Amino acid sequence: MRNIALILMYNGTAYHGWQVQKTEVTVAQTLERGLSMVCGEPIKCTGCGRCINVCPMHAIHADYAIANELLNCKIAEYAKAVVDGRPSFHIALALDVSPCCDCHNFSDVPIVPNLGMFASFDPVALDTACADMINVQPVNQNSVIAHEHEHPHDHFTAVHPDTDWRAAVEHGEAIGLGTTHYELVTV
Repeated sequence: MRNIALILMYNGTAYHGWQVQKTEVTVAQTLERGLSMVCGEPIKCTGCGRCINVCPMHAIHADYAIANELLNCKIAEYAKAVVDGRPSFHIALALDVSPCCDCHNFSDVPIVPNLGMFASFDPVALDTACADMINVQPVNQNSVIAHEHEHPHDHFTAVHPDTDWRAAVEHGEAIGLGTTHYELVTV
């Protein structure tokens, strides 16, 4: 495998976004075609989206109205890329479930009590089981959703009404990463 470092400059006005689309010419599609010719083999853009933040000409724009759902779907696709065709076992710790992603540089009171460890050979079933079990828990009284009544059975939506966590597991199931159906065995 060759590693290629590339500095890319372009005028983005001729393109319809970055990601490959079925009906429009995009930057990634053009880049893939050019790199495939140079390398003599098919090259695919991974779609990480880092280019959106670093483009000095602001030629690439994200549609933030669908950004959260798209991110959740991309997470499922990246997980599939990692485990596809390989044996894998997945473990999730439902402890100190904070209202924001773990990547935030701050935390708050956990939204629900600690639930423990979940494990499965199926990452979609694992995520679905964790979310389902979190959503049936009583809310911690000092959490940011302690007085939230609009979404009483979906703690994640109560914290972030602009995103739907189900998009990741539903897309994961649709692309063959796993299934949203599971049997919960308590040990």
